[in-house]
Amino acid sequence: MKTYRLFVARLLIIGIGSLCLSPYFAPQVLAQTVKLSPESKDAPHIKSAAYEWLDVALEATAREHERVAPRPTVGSRMLMIIVTAMYDAWAAYDEKAVGTRLGDKLRRPKSERTVANKEKAIAYATYRAMLDLFAEDKVWLEEQMRRRGFDPHDATTDVSKPQGVGNVAAAAVIEYRHKDGANQLGDELGSNGKPYSDYTFYRPVNSVDKIVDPDCWQPITFQLADNKTNAPGYLTPHWYRVKPFALERADQFRPPPPPKVGSEQLKHEVEEVLHYNSNLSPNRKRLSSLCATVRARPGNRDIG
Repeated sequence: MKTYRLFVARLLIIGIGSLCLSPYFAPQVLAQTVKLSPESKDAPHIKSAAYEWLDVALEATAREHERVAPRPTVGSRMLMIIVTAMYDAWAAYDEKAVGTRLGDKLRRPKSERTVANKEKAIAYATYRAMLDLFAEDKVWLEEQMRRRGFDPHDATTDVSKPQGVGNVAAAAVIEYRHKDGANQLGDELGSNGKPYSDYTFYRPVNSVDKIVDPDCWQPITFQLADNKTNAPGYLTPHWYRVKPFALERADQFRPPPPPKVGSEQLKHEVEEVLHYNSNLSPNRKRLSSLCATVRARPGNRDIG
C-alpha cells in the first residue's frame, strides 16, 4: 500500500481537481511512453498513456457535471476510482508494487513488463471504471477506446493478457467501491433510491429564512437565470461514511472547527482578513484574480 499511498499523495499535491500529469510525474509509474533526458529542456511535451486517459477522465467528469450538476464530493470520488483502477492495473507489471484490492495476485513475469502491455492494461482498467461511473456516456467512451486502437467489447478476464489484467483490476475496485458508503447505486437502506442520495436522514438546523444556530450550516437561496429561485440542499451529508482511498479514516487529518460566532478568535481572524485585503500589493491583486480567469465549464479542467 505504500506505493499506492505515495501515488495518491502525488496526485493530491498537484491538485485532485486537475489530475494533470506531466511527463516527469512519477516516471516509474503508469507506463510513461517516453523519457526525456534532463538536458532536453526544449524537447516537445510527450503525453504518456496515463496522461491521455486522465484527460479523458476529466472530460467525462465535465460531461457528467453538465448532465447532472457539479458535485465536488462525488466528482473527486469518481476520479479517484479511475486512478485507483489505473494504478492497480499498472502494479501488475511492476516488480514490487501491489494493487489496492488484489495485492500481488495479478503480478506478471518480467518478460511481460513492456510499455505496450502497461498501456493496454491501463486503458482497459480506466475504461471499465469510467463505464461503471458514466454509463450514460457508453457510446462516447467506446469511441475513446477505438480511437486508441482498443476493442471496447473485449471483456476477457484472462490475466495472461494485458486487457484481462485491466478488466480484472477494475472489476475488483468497482465491486469494493459499490459498497464504500457513497451510495453510488442508490441502494443504501434509508436512501430515496437515487445514486449518491443521503441515507442518514440529515436535516439542517437552520432553514432558509431562520437561523437557529449561527455556527451551523444554512441553505441559501439563489436567483437563477430565468428569475426563479433555488435553495440547494446540503451536498452528500453522508460522505463521512465513505471509505477513504489513502487515509486510515475519514477524519485522520480533519482540521478543528472554525471559531464560534461572537468569540475573540473569530474577531481576530476577521480583523486579520480585513488587514490583508486593505494592504494588497498590485502583484497580490493579480494573484487574487486567478479564479476569474478559469473557464466556466464544470469539471475543474483549468485548475491546478
